[in-house]
Amino acid sequence: MAYKFLRRWKGLSVAGLVVFLLSSVVVGAEKKKGDLETITVTRVKVEPVENEEGVVGVAKVMLNECIVVREIKVMKVGDRTVLKFPEYISKKGIVYPQIKFLTKEARNTVVKAIETGEPSENKVERVSFKVTDWFRLRRAGKRKVNVEVTFNNAVAVSCGIMEGKRGPWIAWPSRPPEKGEWRWIKQIYIYNKEIKKAVEKLLLTKYEAMLQEESEQW
Repeated sequence: MAYKFLRRWKGLSVAGLVVFLLSSVVVGAEKKKGDLETITVTRVKVEPVENEEGVVGVAKVMLNECIVVREIKVMKVGDRTVLKFPEYISKKGIVYPQIKFLTKEARNTVVKAIETGEPSENKVERVSFKVTDWFRLRRAGKRKVNVEVTFNNAVAVSCGIMEGKRGPWIAWPSRPPEKGEWRWIKQIYIYNKEIKKAVEKLLLTKYEAMLQEESEQW
């Protein structure tokens, strides 16, 4: 069965309603509660790949008009589509997934969108989020905390809290630049500026509280 690739973004909506979940407080609870646990693909783009063993394409998707996932390797195993999402490989060779799908429905939604080149028919743009993992790093280096943020109880994205000369900041999944370039390449990021600001404010507030607590220990 031929695999069809479509090079286009679809389903752009400027007037989508976004709802934030901060900790356990939901704003706009009068709307459909199910939307806050639903993941849909609001945009999708797939490009064919040649001369890479086992890989037939590279895709990027936008989830709920908010979370962009790039550099998804598309492989065909018989009639089945297999997706390989961005990973971080440590110097010791340990593989850390940068995104995890917590429900079969969410993963299947992404697979279907990439197979067809079409966004979800019933697009949802409401987003909830919460911190589901927090690991303090004690070694020297800019990265101070490994964090996992879960969106709509269905997709978990890894990120890190970094410390620089200008203070703490949030690093979303990216990889080193290509040869001859200097910018790191974004692999997963928050497209919606308001949600990005809200998520990062929550993480930095939690980080500052952690530092305060550590300074008070004796």
